[in-house]
Amino acid sequence: GGGRAAEEGEDGGGEEEEDVLVSEGFVVGSVSQISDRRLVTITSSSSHFCFASLTVACRLQITGSSLDAAYTVGLVDPGGTCGTTSLETGIFDQDTSTLDTNLSTAEMQVHALGTLQSDTAASYKLCLCTSGSCGSSDTADFSHDLGALSITAVAASVTFVYAGLAFDLTVQCGGTAPGGCSTAGGGRYKIADRDPANDADAWNSTLGCGAAAETVRHMAPANCQTSVGCMHRSADPADGLTPTWQGVLIAGRAANGQHVPTAYDVCYCDGDCASPHAWFKVGGLNVKAATVQGPAAVNTRDFVRVLGSQTSWSATGVAKLLPDATSALRDSGCFEGEQSSNFVLGHSCSSTTSCSSPTTSTGAAGNSWENVALLVPGRAAVCYCDASCETRSHWFLLGWIPVAGPVAGQFWSSYTAVWAEIPLAGWLLSTSNRIRIIAEGKSCLTEAEAADAVEGPTPSPEQASGGVTSVAALGGATLLTLDTAHGLATGQRLLLDGVTCGACSQEEEDMFNREHVVQSVVNETSLVIPVGFPDGEYPAMTVDSATWRRSDLQTYKDVRVATAGRYLVCWRAQSAAISATASEAGVLLVTDAPAMPARLHLSTIEPERVAPVVISFTTGANRRYDEALEAMQLKIAFVAPSLVEPALRNGSTLSADADHDSLGEADQSTCGKMLLELHSDGSLGFPMPDGCYYNQDGDVWEFYIVFGKKNGLMQSTRYEIVVNVKASVGLGTSTEVIQIWSMDDTVNKRRDILEIGTASVNKAVATSLRVASDPAFDAADGVTVNGGDDPDLLEISDVASSIRFELKSNGSHSIGQGNIFRFFLRPFMQWNVGGACAATCHAHEGSICGTVYCTSSSVTGDLWKANVLRVT
Repeated sequence: GGGRAAEEGEDGGGEEEEDVLVSEGFVVGSVSQISDRRLVTITSSSSHFCFASLTVACRLQITGSSLDAAYTVGLVDPGGTCGTTSLETGIFDQDTSTLDTNLSTAEMQVHALGTLQSDTAASYKLCLCTSGSCGSSDTADFSHDLGALSITAVAASVTFVYAGLAFDLTVQCGGTAPGGCSTAGGGRYKIADRDPANDADAWNSTLGCGAAAETVRHMAPANCQTSVGCMHRSADPADGLTPTWQGVLIAGRAANGQHVPTAYDVCYCDGDCASPHAWFKVGGLNVKAATVQGPAAVNTRDFVRVLGSQTSWSATGVAKLLPDATSALRDSGCFEGEQSSNFVLGHSCSSTTSCSSPTTSTGAAGNSWENVALLVPGRAAVCYCDASCETRSHWFLLGWIPVAGPVAGQFWSSYTAVWAEIPLAGWLLSTSNRIRIIAEGKSCLTEAEAADAVEGPTPSPEQASGGVTSVAALGGATLLTLDTAHGLATGQRLLLDGVTCGACSQEEEDMFNREHVVQSVVNETSLVIPVGFPDGEYPAMTVDSATWRRSDLQTYKDVRVATAGRYLVCWRAQSAAISATASEAGVLLVTDAPAMPARLHLSTIEPERVAPVVISFTTGANRRYDEALEAMQLKIAFVAPSLVEPALRNGSTLSADADHDSLGEADQSTCGKMLLELHSDGSLGFPMPDGCYYNQDGDVWEFYIVFGKKNGLMQSTRYEIVVNVKASVGLGTSTEVIQIWSMDDTVNKRRDILEIGTASVNKAVATSLRVASDPAFDAADGVTVNGGDDPDLLEISDVASSIRFELKSNGSHSIGQGNIFRFFLRPFMQWNVGGACAATCHAHEGSICGTVYCTSSSVTGDLWKANVLRVT
C-alpha cells in the first residue's frame, strides 16, 4: 500500500464519529473516538497499490497514532460502503488481513492481505475493523474507510511481446474506473531487469524500484537517464485506469549462443518521480525471443524466416544476414553491418539500412524471404528492423542460423594410384555428408559425376563420436564427460544431441544441443564447453540418450586417383542432395610419387615354379627418413599377380588372413612366413622389422613391413629383400610386376608416401615348361653333399675349401654332355665366392667324365655378390 500523510485531524466529538479532511485525493487527517474513549488518529493515504502476483503477498501500511494490534482490514467492492457492504472473499488466500507484529507499532501497522488467487488487475475499497474480533461475515464492524486498493498489472498492445518489435505498454491501475493512477499525466514508467528486490511493498520500495536502473535492453523511445529521471510521458488517462506509453522497443537477450525469453519488472511512479520513494512495481513484462529459420547447409536455397505468434510484424520489415561464426555480434553491429553478396544469394541490400522486403508477411506470425542461399558455413546472424530503419535503435539481432558446410579453400595432395584419405574441415559436419571429386575446370554446381580417374571415397565419412556420461556446472561453464576418449583439443568443436531436462525450457535444452567450441581439455574423456548459468540456476540435465560427435572434421577414406592433375573436391550435405547444392571445399593435387630405383631379380626362368627372387631398391635423399617420429612402413605390392604371384617361405601361395591384415595386427611371425632374407649395404644394415601384415586390394597382394620408432630405412641406401614367388609364362623384362612403397610416419602421416619404386624382372621367363626328354635329377637322392659330418650339411672353414657333390639323374632323363648345373648359394646376400671357380668331374664306376667348366655369377648381377655357380 502507499500513502504519505502529514497532518492530524481535529476531534469532532461524539462516539464512533469520524472527521476526514481530503486534499488532492489524499486523506490528510482522520480522527475516531471509539467506545473505550481513546483518541485514535489514522493518517494513511487513500490510494494503496499491490501488483497482481500469485506468489508475492500484498501488504498494506497504515500510519497514525494509538493504533491497536487488534485492527483488521477487509475488502469491499469499490462502489460499496464500509460497514454496510459485505466483504469480498476469495480474493486473497485469506479474507481479512493479518497484522505483521514484527514490523508494526502504535504509529505504523503492516497488514498482510496474503497472495492473490487470480493475477489480474482489480479495484477494491479497504475497510478497517477496530472492534478486535472481526470476521469476514462481520460487515458492520468494518466501518472505517481506508481508501482504494488498486491491484495493478501490465498489458501490451499485442498478445505476446517480442524482442525487436514495437508495442504499446499499459499499466492497469485496478480493474474498474476510476483507476488508482494519476489523471494528470504525471506518471512515469521504467522497465528494469528482473530482481526480487523490486517485489518490495509499494510503500517501501526505495531500495527496489526506487533504486533499479532501466534495463540496457530498452531501446526506444528514450526514457530514463537515471534510476528516477524517466521522461517518456503517457497519454493522459482521464479515468486514471490505463496510462499507456506507445512505441516501446526492447532488445533481445542472448545466453549461451541462444536468444532467450526474458522477464522484466515494470516500475511506476504516480507523481513526485524524482523521489526513489515514489517508485513501486506494477507488474512484469515477458519478452519472447523470435524464432529464426534458414538454410541448414551452404549453397542450399531455402526460406529465411523470422517468426513470432500473436504479435505485430510489419510487411515492410527488413532483414540482413551477416557472418557471425562465434556468436559475437550484438544489436549495434546489426545497424552498421553490411551484407555481402559473397555471403548471401537471393537476398539483397542496397545499403546498410535498406534491404529486400519480405516475400511473404503474415502480420501476426512473421515474415519470410524465399529462395535464399548462404555461402559460408558457421553461423549467420539474422538482423531485423521492423520500421524506421534509418535509426540505429530500431535494428535488432533476432538470432542465428546454424549453417553446415566445409571451410572453403582447403588443399590436399596425393600420389597417383595411392589410396589416400581426405580430412575435411568444416562446421556442423555429419556422417550424412558426401564429397565428389571432379576435374579442375568443372563446376561443383553442375558436374554430377566424379572424374573418370577417381575411385572412391567410401561414401560415409568417419567422425569421432560417442555417448555422454554427464554435464555439470564448472564455474561459469559446463564440464562435459564422455564415455570414450574424445581426442579433441582446445578450440576444436563438437556437437551434442539428446540432452534433455524435465523442468527447464526448450531454449535451455537448445543451449546444450548445438555445436560447441572446446574451451579447455581436462583429460581424455572430459572437457569444458562455454555453457554457463547464474549461480544456483544451472538446470538439472539428463544425458541417458545423449550423444556427441566431432563436428569440425570428417575423414573420407579410400580415395585413389589414377591420373596426375588438379581436382576439385565438392561437398554436399546429403547423398540425395542435388548437384546444384554442392559447394567447393578445396583442391586435391595428384602427382606421381618420387621415383625410387627398384628391380626384381629372378633366380630361375623356369615358369610355374616357386623360387626365391631378390627385390632390390635404393632410397632417395629424403629427410623424412630421419625426421619421422613414429613407426614407418614399407609396402610391396604385387601388381601383376597373373605373372608374379607371391608365395610363403614354405612354398605355398598366399591366402587371406583376417587376423593379420591391418597395421594394428602386424607381428614378427607374419614376417617370418614371407621374408627369406633382408640385406642392406648401409652401415646399420637392414632394420629389424617390428612386424608384418598383408592384405589384398582387389587381386593385388600387398605385403607390409613395419619398422619401430626411429628404426626405419635410411636415405640414399640400397636394400635387398628375398621372398618366394611363382613366375608365369609371358613374364618379360618390360612388364611392371612389383611396386615398392616407402611410407611415412604411421601415426602422423599414415597415408603419405616418401617414394615409390616400380620393378620389372631382370630376365624373361622361359616360354615353355619341361618336356619328357629333358634331363632331371633322381627324385630320392639326385644331389648329395659329401664330406660332412651330417649327410646334408658341410661346414666350410676355409676360403679355399672345395665342395663335393654327388649327382644322380633320373634313369630315363639322363644328364649328359652340354647340360648345365646351377648351384645357388644361400642366403643369397651372405655369399660371395669371387670371380674364379674351378670344377672337376669324377665319373661313376662304368661311366666317363669329360671336361667340366665352372663360372660364378650373382642373382642380382652384382660381381661382389657372386652367389651362383654355373657348371657345364
